[in-house]
Amino acid sequence: MTYDSMFGILAFVIPVFTLLVFAFVIGFIIYSISKTAKRDRYNRSQPVLTVRAKVVSTRMDGGRASIYEDRRVFHKHRTVRDYTCYYATFEVESGDRIELMIPANEIGYLVQFDIGELTFQGTEFIRFVRS
Repeated sequence: MTYDSMFGILAFVIPVFTLLVFAFVIGFIIYSISKTAKRDRYNRSQPVLTVRAKVVSTRMDGGRASIYEDRRVFHKHRTVRDYTCYYATFEVESGDRIELMIPANEIGYLVQFDIGELTFQGTEFIRFVRS
């Protein structure tokens, strides 16, 4: 294979590959936004319920996310951020269990086997008041 033919192949492959990566990133962003909007629309359409419930368990899920930020035109700086999500499982009087994501400032108030009034809307936690 000569240098000219190899350059011709690369001149075709690189732009196509770049276009595919760009389309994938844009598609992923649109998918994420539509998924979040769908969940929010679902939660807003549900009634706000207050039920008697018991805290069965709490857990946390976390990890690291890499974020690339432009610091200068020719220099990219990689930032790693930790994230933590908190969840609590509640058992209502009917025996059904519901797992909801809990804000970080609320999770410390929930203790296993606490009984109280759980208020939620769809899949969104609003508050838990011990009785």
